[in-house]
Amino acid sequence: MTGAKRTILATLSVVAVLLTGCSSSEAGDPDPSDNPNTVTETSDNSAGGLPHSGAPSVSQPINAEEWLPNPCSVITATQFKSIGFEDVDAEPNPDATSGPTCDWYPAEATFAGVSGAFGTADPPPEGLSRIYERHQAGEYKVWQELAPIAGHPAVRAEFEDGSDKGDCGLAVGLRDNLVYGVQVLDEKKEITDDPCGLARKIATLAVKTMKGEG
Repeated sequence: MTGAKRTILATLSVVAVLLTGCSSSEAGDPDPSDNPNTVTETSDNSAGGLPHSGAPSVSQPINAEEWLPNPCSVITATQFKSIGFEDVDAEPNPDATSGPTCDWYPAEATFAGVSGAFGTADPPPEGLSRIYERHQAGEYKVWQELAPIAGHPAVRAEFEDGSDKGDCGLAVGLRDNLVYGVQVLDEKKEITDDPCGLARKIATLAVKTMKGEG
């Protein structure tokens, strides 16, 4: 395993906790009777009182079911080239605890990478509402409501401020009950001087693909 993979896999725990309703210390082995990577798509976008806790409603819900089995397919090689990455190694993990995940490693980097994950682990998933709920409980050290990403509400929510380590994570509401998280880690500034800007670009590419605009 390369240094980049060791580094980004450690960071994935941050994405996993962001996208689920329990901390890493609270999370146990999943119930084998549950399928954590299933999102119930409803005709009215929401389920059971969503959104809540001040989270915005997603006005343009995306049916992401086709992307869950292959999370790396949300960004193509051509799209990566459009933001300056000529060669990117993609490592899918459709069965990740937090939800289907892809790790991307630009060829020019040794200790940097990007992760994108669907937040499907909570039974049932509550999208941005769960993240806003945790914000209200004071769990995040970094909190910022962002401008919409490809027409979808987004926030930066992190348990620790990793700005000095080239670390930035954000979450985008795909539906009222589904969120997509992106994490960038680039402590040595191998791929960007602006990890939050890169996270936004990655999220934009993924959302546009899922909307059929990529």
